[in-house]
Amino acid sequence: GQRLWEQDKGMQLLKRTEEDYLNGKVNLTGLTSRFCDHAVEAVAAWWEMSDQINLKYGDTCKLGYPAWWLRSPSVDYAGGPPPSPRVPPLHIEVVDRPTLRI
Repeated sequence: GQRLWEQDKGMQLLKRTEEDYLNGKVNLTGLTSRFCDHAVEAVAAWWEMSDQINLKYGDTCKLGYPAWWLRSPSVDYAGGPPPSPRVPPLHIEVVDRPTLRI
């Protein structure tokens, strides 16, 4: 997971963004937006992986849960936990600075 987000997707983002910036296709606001979007997506993916790990390996109790509790409709153990909350979007306002020409 970490390699995917840091090396693969992160490096692709850096390369693409550098090319676009040097070719005038994106401004500072666009740069900020791209990197914030990447960070939000990476955090959401880590939360999803955390949920999957907890579901697979989370029952560390050696005795397990009582059968009556597992069957209880109000517990809904078979239905699993609710989904993790969505990662809120990051809002950053960036103001482009004028270019100083001498």
